[in-house]
Amino acid sequence: MKKMPYGILCGTCLIIAFYSAIAFFGVHFVLQAVANQTSETVSMFDSWWQILLFIVFVITSIGFVLFLIFYFLQKRKLRKEDKHEQVA
Repeated sequence: MKKMPYGILCGTCLIIAFYSAIAFFGVHFVLQAVANQTSETVSMFDSWWQILLFIVFVITSIGFVLFLIFYFLQKRKLRKEDKHEQVA
């Protein structure tokens, strides 16, 4: 686990979470505008792909937080090993 690219994984999750959130709320905004013109109502979870966008957002947000924690723990461990090598 020492050489896992947690920084890259963290960044990838952040990018996917950002764009899925933009898509989720953007789609709702557009569908709400259409529904207002036709006197109908819409929900954020009307179809399967809206639910999928939300699930992708939640999973990648959790992944971002976890990989960020792992990244800092890995960096801390490497820093301790470097200090230990310098003393020896």
